[in-house]
Amino acid sequence: MKVTVQFSAQLRAAAQEAVCTVDATEGSTVQDVIRGIAEEHGGEVRSLLLDEAGELSPSVLIFADGQQVLWEAPCTVAPDQTVIITTPIAGG
Repeated sequence: MKVTVQFSAQLRAAAQEAVCTVDATEGSTVQDVIRGIAEEHGGEVRSLLLDEAGELSPSVLIFADGQQVLWEAPCTVAPDQTVIITTPIAGG
């Protein structure tokens, strides 16, 4: 099944794209998708998304179809779902 992933803020710059499409298998979770993106992109994207233990960085926020996803609560992806991954934006 296809899942659309949107990057924003620092992740967009690191991934060098704003949107990608991921092929996910039946029963995959948002967490599986995030780990797959970290592995596929590697480098800066991986270091922004995951800590050394492979857990979500505390500064990353994930939304699936507009609802925030908590890393500790596995969330199964649905066909044609949109997942947004963002980091806080600061400025002044």
